[in-house]
Amino acid sequence: MRIDPPAWTPTSTYRLQLGPDLRLADVEAITPYLASLGVEALYLSPMLKARPGSTHGYDIVDHAALNPDLGTEEDLARMSRGAATHGLRLLADIVPNHMGVDPRANPWWREVLENGPCSPYAEYFDIDWDPITPHLRQKVLWPILGDQYGAALDRGELQLEYEDGRLGLCYFDHRLPINPRQTPLVFRHAVPTLVGELGDAHAAVIEFQSILEGLHNLPPYTDTHPERIAVRQREKEVLRGRLLRLVEETPFVLEAIVQAVTHVNGQQGQLSSYDELHGLLEAQPYRLASWRTAVDEINYRRFFDINDLAGVRVEQETVFDATHKLIGRWLREGQVHALRLDHPDGLFDPEAYFRRLQQLARDETGQDAPLYVVAEKILSGRERLRDDWQVHGTTGYNFLNEINGLFLDPTGVRRLRRLHARTTGVREPLADIVYDAKTLIMNTAMSSELGVLADALARIARADRHTRDFTLNSLRELIAEYVACIPVYRTYVSPRGWTHEDEAIIDRTIAEAERRNPAMERSLFRFLRQVLLPSPPDDTHAAQGPLSMYERRLAFAMKLQQYTGPVQAKGVEDTTFYRYNVLVSMNEVGADPGAGVHSVDDVHAANAARQRDWPAEMTTLSTHDTKLGEDVRARIHALSELADEWQEALGRVLRVSASARTLLRGAWAPDRHDECRFLQVLLGCWPPGLSFDAPAPADLIARLQAYMLKAIREAKRHTSWIAQNEAYEAATASYVDEVLGGSIAPRVFGVLRPLAAQLATRGVCNSLAQTVLKLTSPGVPDTYQGSEGWKFDLVDPDNRRPAPFEALATRLRDLDAERECDRFGPSNVSRWLDAWPDGRLKLHVVSTLLRARRARPELWLRGDYRPLHVELAVSASAMAFARRHDGDGWALVVAGLRTARLPGAWPVGPAWATSRVLLPDDTPGTAWRDLLTGAQLTSTRTAAEQWMFLAQVLQAAPVAVLVPDIG
Repeated sequence: MRIDPPAWTPTSTYRLQLGPDLRLADVEAITPYLASLGVEALYLSPMLKARPGSTHGYDIVDHAALNPDLGTEEDLARMSRGAATHGLRLLADIVPNHMGVDPRANPWWREVLENGPCSPYAEYFDIDWDPITPHLRQKVLWPILGDQYGAALDRGELQLEYEDGRLGLCYFDHRLPINPRQTPLVFRHAVPTLVGELGDAHAAVIEFQSILEGLHNLPPYTDTHPERIAVRQREKEVLRGRLLRLVEETPFVLEAIVQAVTHVNGQQGQLSSYDELHGLLEAQPYRLASWRTAVDEINYRRFFDINDLAGVRVEQETVFDATHKLIGRWLREGQVHALRLDHPDGLFDPEAYFRRLQQLARDETGQDAPLYVVAEKILSGRERLRDDWQVHGTTGYNFLNEINGLFLDPTGVRRLRRLHARTTGVREPLADIVYDAKTLIMNTAMSSELGVLADALARIARADRHTRDFTLNSLRELIAEYVACIPVYRTYVSPRGWTHEDEAIIDRTIAEAERRNPAMERSLFRFLRQVLLPSPPDDTHAAQGPLSMYERRLAFAMKLQQYTGPVQAKGVEDTTFYRYNVLVSMNEVGADPGAGVHSVDDVHAANAARQRDWPAEMTTLSTHDTKLGEDVRARIHALSELADEWQEALGRVLRVSASARTLLRGAWAPDRHDECRFLQVLLGCWPPGLSFDAPAPADLIARLQAYMLKAIREAKRHTSWIAQNEAYEAATASYVDEVLGGSIAPRVFGVLRPLAAQLATRGVCNSLAQTVLKLTSPGVPDTYQGSEGWKFDLVDPDNRRPAPFEALATRLRDLDAERECDRFGPSNVSRWLDAWPDGRLKLHVVSTLLRARRARPELWLRGDYRPLHVELAVSASAMAFARRHDGDGWALVVAGLRTARLPGAWPVGPAWATSRVLLPDDTPGTAWRDLLTGAQLTSTRTAAEQWMFLAQVLQAAPVAVLVPDIG
């Protein structure tokens, strides 16, 4: 059942990326500007304590504390109060799926490394304590070494230290705990020194030996009986306290300990001197290893393939309570009023999590109505958000991709695909690229998780005489084929059963896997279906061992669901989207670049569905995770309308820039794939107002070099994050430098200049259109920081650069002064359009519509959505719709689309010839006013119909938002 409307719904949100450049005090300072802009909710990136120096906040290390890098609790309270005085509330981004596991900063993970499965927090993390690899049983693999373990040990890079009553292990910046039960292996070397200096009857010597005996008698870290865990936790701290007192009372004890530590640390050049240290490290609850071993052997669930982000078992009630205590207090105290949830597909049971989260909100706020919650759920293809999730929608990637497709010319896109195939020589279908990329991810970055799943499925198979002959290798291959073929992030089979949609996805996936693997035994696929759609037994108490067959199958199905999402993200978004370079603006999170073109009717249908089903869902054009910023995509979209011009320019640039490439072992670097991507992104992000007559600025060259480095590593064709090809990377960096700032730069720019000029103006039109559609379509529009002005961002971390809030605030004040002038009208907007690089026009559109939303919330949040028919007499397109609410009036929205072929500098006025938009019969009169230009317009009404000419509506700008003119 779909959730009820929330107690409070923002009319708009504004995403702020907190970090070293934007602390809570800084947010407080810019709140007056954001309120003046028209924003109603500050949408803040994670605020819980993250790894020190984190630039994004998604590596939380302590759920019980505010991130000190952002400020203090008083800073948060003061900022929240200040926001409230300006009519703003806070929407907080929370991260329940994973934690940063730096043991220096994360006390839970440090406890796990010290005490293994005996730690009170061992069950907080999703660790396989009984993996198929014997040497990891009852241990956690900790792959932090830059080289093989033995090499690091022999070089003396692993060194013990004594501090604060404990032994620790140092490895460069890493600090790891030492199992206290094993510390006597080191401390025993201090006994002869103490006896020789103080005598064996000295009280300090007796106490020291008593402490060693106590440490030796601690329960082993493999003993997980609750009473023994409690004994170990208590006694290790008691013994540590005794040692601290002894060292304070008898300083020579510290000298003896330091000498013992030095002895065990070994001496460089004497390999046998490291034997004791090796023995000690082998006795730890963790196994040190090279970071490369994570590919095959890591035994804790990670966030995607990031070793220092470990999955959290938030499905456990104790873990949920521990990770949401501070969030609950913020809700209770009214400092936070809504939540955004990161990566829900990583959760074991998302539906159950959201029910628990809403119950927490009710308990803390005392409100019966739900809390406003949105989830970062990526919908693939025709996938729908699950009705049983207690959320009010997604964070808007589905809207982003719907709008993206409006600006793509279908004929142009087909021509670009043929051009890309000719240029690169690759004609592989997109579906095959996705399949190969996902397979690559499973064979490399996420191989270890696949092994864990294969082992679990093999155990299920062996328990049944009908399936016991399935081999481990065949089951691993079976899982890999299924995951490579699933078209969505995941299914949602749970103890409550599954939906027809889940069943259809599983059947479709198995059918595709069978098609791709005709030689694989058919019974394997039937077995997998039975496991993924487990039927509860008639007798729920019937069991085979500790768990029933149904429970084991269900557990496997739910674990597999947690795996398919990361593989989809890494294989599609982070690999395929950097390999498929036909038109890179189509390659956005949740997109299908193979079918990215959308008609106006498609978007009307999506908008109507959103208004009916998820009226409070976020709508967005940019996030901290988008592959390109909205204004960059808006320009690149226009290449689909200028396919001929792009083909000519591309051919000439490739010839002119040939000398910038490097021949590496018979192949050119960068290759044609990467050149095509680079040139599109170059045109897309070229700064407004910057001439194409001079070499590029150094900062732009550096940004594009960083972008291309990430792109080629993500593509994993010539280099990768795991296996870096320094020669190819250096050649690509050199290419970017030479093309933008070297001797060939003037010739490259000479070729690109005419096309760049066309793309710049087309990009302005596209950007204004998509901005108006975002701010007026059903849903809650989000503005990413700084994108109320031109913001030509690339992928992260480029898009986390500080926004120029001071300059934006000054520009808004100047705009307000001009807009309040009696003579303000279409001529002002025409002038701003001609002077588009200064950013006034986009800021004007955003601020005008955000203020309109805040003034008439019922119209925009709950008003009807009515598609309007547009009759076109020109080679362009347009989208128009009406919003209507009984108590809050009307608005008509018109946006020009695919306007590159219209005459004139801008697609305004006469460029639209006799094209017209038909209006509903029940509109209130014929007098209208454009919120964006102030123009007063009159519709034509006959007995049969009512309309306005687009030349009239779009007389000064390529977009319009009309409201009844009541005088």
